[in-house]
Amino acid sequence: MIELIGWISTAAILLGAYFNARGKSALAMYIWIVGDLGWITYDMCIHNFSHLTLSGIIILLNGYGIYRLWKS
Repeated sequence: MIELIGWISTAAILLGAYFNARGKSALAMYIWIVGDLGWITYDMCIHNFSHLTLSGIIILLNGYGIYRLWKS
Protein backbone atom coordinates (compact mmCIF):
# COMPACT_ATOMS: atom_id res chain seq x y z
CA MET A 1 0.00 0.00 0.00
CA ILE A 2 2.75 2.45 0.89
CA GLU A 3 4.44 1.89 -2.46
CA LEU A 4 1.18 2.84 -4.19
CA ILE A 5 1.19 6.16 -2.29
CA GLY A 6 4.67 6.80 -3.65
CA TRP A 7 3.59 6.12 -7.24
CA ILE A 8 0.43 8.23 -6.94
CA SER A 9 2.51 11.06 -5.49
CA THR A 10 4.98 10.75 -8.36
CA ALA A 11 2.14 10.89 -10.89
CA ALA A 12 0.71 13.99 -9.18
CA ILE A 13 4.08 15.78 -9.25
CA LEU A 14 4.50 14.96 -12.95
CA LEU A 15 0.94 16.08 -13.70
CA GLY A 16 1.67 19.35 -11.90
CA ALA A 17 4.79 19.83 -14.02
CA TYR A 18 2.70 19.25 -17.15
CA PHE A 19 0.15 21.89 -16.14
CA ASN A 20 2.92 24.31 -15.23
CA ALA A 21 4.48 23.81 -18.67
CA ARG A 22 1.07 24.55 -20.21
CA GLY A 23 0.95 27.90 -18.37
CA LYS A 24 -1.57 26.81 -15.72
CA SER A 25 0.67 27.55 -12.76
CA ALA A 26 -2.09 27.89 -10.13
CA LEU A 27 -3.51 24.46 -10.99
CA ALA A 28 0.02 23.06 -11.00
CA MET A 29 0.65 24.39 -7.50
CA TYR A 30 -2.52 22.79 -6.13
CA ILE A 31 -1.59 19.46 -7.71
CA TRP A 32 1.97 19.72 -6.39
CA ILE A 33 0.60 20.28 -2.88
CA VAL A 34 -1.47 17.09 -3.17
CA GLY A 35 1.56 15.19 -4.48
CA ASP A 36 3.79 16.51 -1.72
CA LEU A 37 1.24 15.62 0.95
CA GLY A 38 1.41 12.09 -0.45
CA TRP A 39 5.20 12.19 -0.26
CA ILE A 40 5.05 13.35 3.35
CA THR A 41 2.83 10.37 4.17
CA TYR A 42 5.18 8.04 2.32
CA ASP A 43 8.27 9.55 3.95
CA MET A 44 6.81 9.23 7.46
CA CYS A 45 6.19 5.53 6.84
CA ILE A 46 9.73 4.86 5.64
CA HIS A 47 11.39 7.35 8.04
CA ASN A 48 12.89 9.48 5.27
CA PHE A 49 12.91 12.78 7.12
CA SER A 50 15.16 14.70 4.75
CA HIS A 51 12.71 14.24 1.86
CA LEU A 52 9.76 14.85 4.21
CA THR A 53 11.33 18.22 5.08
CA LEU A 54 11.84 19.02 1.41
CA SER A 55 8.19 18.20 0.64
CA GLY A 56 7.02 20.36 3.53
CA ILE A 57 9.05 23.32 2.34
CA ILE A 58 7.79 22.85 -1.22
CA ILE A 59 4.21 22.92 0.10
CA LEU A 60 4.95 26.22 1.85
CA LEU A 61 6.48 27.66 -1.34
CA ASN A 62 3.49 26.57 -3.40
CA GLY A 63 1.17 28.11 -0.82
CA TYR A 64 3.12 31.35 -1.12
CA GLY A 65 2.89 31.16 -4.91
CA ILE A 66 -0.88 30.67 -4.74
CA TYR A 67 -1.15 33.62 -2.34
CA ARG A 68 0.85 35.81 -4.79
CA LEU A 69 -1.41 34.78 -7.68
CA TRP A 70 -4.56 35.64 -5.68
CA LYS A 71 -3.06 38.94 -4.58
CA SER A 72 -2.35 40.12 -8.13
